[in-house]
Amino acid sequence: TVFYGCYINDKREILKRFSVPLSTLAEQESEALLKNLQKTLSGKIEKDLSQLSFSNEQVLNGAAYQNLSTLRSSGCMDEAARETLYQKIAESTQIDGSYVVLLVCDTYDVFTHGKRAKDGEDSSEQFKYITAAICPLKNGKPHLAFSAFDNTFKNCVENAVISTPVFGFTFPCFDDRKSNIYAALCYRKDNGNGYEELIRSLFDTDAPMPVAEQQETFCRLLGDTV
Repeated sequence: TVFYGCYINDKREILKRFSVPLSTLAEQESEALLKNLQKTLSGKIEKDLSQLSFSNEQVLNGAAYQNLSTLRSSGCMDEAARETLYQKIAESTQIDGSYVVLLVCDTYDVFTHGKRAKDGEDSSEQFKYITAAICPLKNGKPHLAFSAFDNTFKNCVENAVISTPVFGFTFPCFDDRKSNIYAALCYRKDNGNGYEELIRSLFDTDAPMPVAEQQETFCRLLGDTV
């Protein structure tokens, strides 16, 4: 497994691109990165998580869909597809400050429902998917450190601490223990607004209406009807 990604500053400029094999990271570092990616799969449907659907036309001819499909089929190794994704995120994301984009492709062995995997046994199906996360960078809290080289104490502040994701997605969806290539799972922290342009750019579809806005609209329509 390889972690791909980029660093984008507050001026929407892509300053760094990286690819880091999981095997080269210390256990604590790899667990922290995986935890951030797993965060984009947590939450409640229609609150933090939304399922975005693709039409037959998008699957056959849609440029946005084809880019996601290329990333998946190449295991995120297609440099042009990665660059397209990075550019779309940089141009459409409205976040104060700098952030990093994390991108990974993985394969999950799907065994028959209710059946436990045995040593040497092949799975009935494989679910191959890509997951991406947008993680803002923040300044850490000051802490006191001892410098053995200078033989003195120093006050240190980490200025590029990766925080939890505010946006992410997984493509395709995993429905009924099978790959659903007609849908993607989108994560928005606290069902936040401000990602409508990004969703349109990445998936060529409108963002689902937030739950709070749905409730407000329903109450207004109900009041008007009554």
